Amino acid sequence: MKLQRIKIGPKLFTSMIVPCLIITCAAGNQVHGQGLSAKPREDLRVVVERAIEPIEHSMVVYRENRRCFSCHHHAHPLIALTEIANRGFAVDRQKLKIHFLRTVGRTKGVTNRYVKHQSIGGGVDTAGYALLAMHAGGHERDTTTAAMVEWILKKDADSSFWSGTHTRPPTQESDLTRTWLCMEAFRHYGTTDQSEQIEQRVSAAREWLLSARVNTTEDKVARLRALQAIGDSDSEIAKFAADLVGDQRDDGGWAQTGDTQSDAYATGSVLMALNQVAGMNPNSDVHQRGVAFLKATQLHDGTWHVKTRAQKVQEYFESGFPHGQDQYISMTATCWAATAVALTFPRVEDSEPVSNLNNGRFEGLSEKSKEEFVARFEHEIWPLVSDSGKSSCLRCHNQKHRSSLRLTGDAGEDFETLFNNGFLTAGDPSTLLHAVSSKSRWTMMPPSSLPRWDEQQIETLRKFVEDLNVAR
Repeated sequence: MKLQRIKIGPKLFTSMIVPCLIITCAAGNQVHGQGLSAKPREDLRVVVERAIEPIEHSMVVYRENRRCFSCHHHAHPLIALTEIANRGFAVDRQKLKIHFLRTVGRTKGVTNRYVKHQSIGGGVDTAGYALLAMHAGGHERDTTTAAMVEWILKKDADSSFWSGTHTRPPTQESDLTRTWLCMEAFRHYGTTDQSEQIEQRVSAAREWLLSARVNTTEDKVARLRALQAIGDSDSEIAKFAADLVGDQRDDGGWAQTGDTQSDAYATGSVLMALNQVAGMNPNSDVHQRGVAFLKATQLHDGTWHVKTRAQKVQEYFESGFPHGQDQYISMTATCWAATAVALTFPRVEDSEPVSNLNNGRFEGLSEKSKEEFVARFEHEIWPLVSDSGKSSCLRCHNQKHRSSLRLTGDAGEDFETLFNNGFLTAGDPSTLLHAVSSKSRWTMMPPSSLPRWDEQQIETLRKFVEDLNVAR
């Protein structure tokens, strides 16, 4: 199967931002009109910086409590923090890289379910956001992404759009959002072998998008993004962008629906779409008023609080993000709001791109140190990982395992796997040391039904990890 960029009809199915687009709303405000400031203010820099820490903290705590992929704690932070970092803000790249690698690993772990066209928890929402997050980190086409695109193509095959089984507003409510995510999947990961099917689905989706009834701000944002992903005309994008501009309220924000108050989720998502899709100048009155709303509603802890409208589906647990039962939508709202404010700042072209998250390596060891630690690994750690007993990691984590860690049985290769994918770092809940030390039923390894590592074995691993990280 060839994994190449594909053409859809006469257009290259690729990234497109409308250049120098002028949007005029009913009140006469121009998106590229006079801005409040030609230079981003330092007080806005503080807004973004304060939001980064709670996002980073919560995405780590989430992985300490759950192994499953989630849109609100995997995809949305990855999408937000990569954009924020590319605007020159300091993010913890090791945390972000591990988060990216776990997202890719967990997605690859269910490749066979996509190949067999079996059900996936969260359906198209999960598949679409996983692929969008993988793209944000620079993941390239492979057999997993091809299988996911094929799975998406077979979903709702007789329809012009994609639907879902959950109504958890706002992120899992809109068929327009699901259709947008599918357009992004085709754009970034479609293969030449799939191009004919993709062209048919895209053509039908475009007709539906142009005439679909929109009920919420989420619908409108998704329609705008979907048309961009397809590569639609500037005039259509300008028309729908102007519709969003016209929905801006007197307080500078946007609301999720007509009968709710302005909030950070809707405002952040709209500003992101207008900037990234419609080319809206961040110094325009529209953007500046929206940013002023976000600045005024940010809490002292750096987050934004948005009330949930979703039905309770899963067992409640604390993810390390504030706001109790509202923490998951507030996490996403904080991601979108912080990104929208960060877009006020120019992209730092000469900085190290965050897209190198995909290189899958944790550099820092000299060749001499690497030889020493490989020898130590084979002598000290490999017997614990590979013994024939029931607590052996190798017993389950083989090439057919669904987790993000798959071992080969070769000590040298498996040291490379553990090291390059961040399983031998310190302080992260997805590492080998944390797994064998954990008492949580969600993260402990070996599972509770199997014998645990004893204290001496755990201490041997701890000392190895500490020495390794000092050497790095």
